[in-house]
Amino acid sequence: MTEEQPVIKIDDKEYMKNELDDNQLGLVSKLAQIQQNKNGLLSQIADLDILSNVYLGQLKESLKKDKTEE
Repeated sequence: MTEEQPVIKIDDKEYMKNELDDNQLGLVSKLAQIQQNKNGLLSQIADLDILSNVYLGQLKESLKKDKTEE
C-alpha cells in the first residue's frame, strides 16, 4: 500500500486529501491552476526578454551600418 501524499502544504503544515472538504479541494485545484499559469507566463516573459534582446541587437547592428555607410 502506498503512502498518501499531501495535497498541499501551507505554512509548513501538510494537508491530506481526506482532511479537506470539497470546497477546500476546489480551492487547492484553483491554486494549482493559477501556479501553472503563472509558471507558463514567467516562461513566456523569459522568452520575450530573449527575443527583445535579439531585436535590440539587430537594431544596434543596423545603426552601426548606417553610420559606416555615411
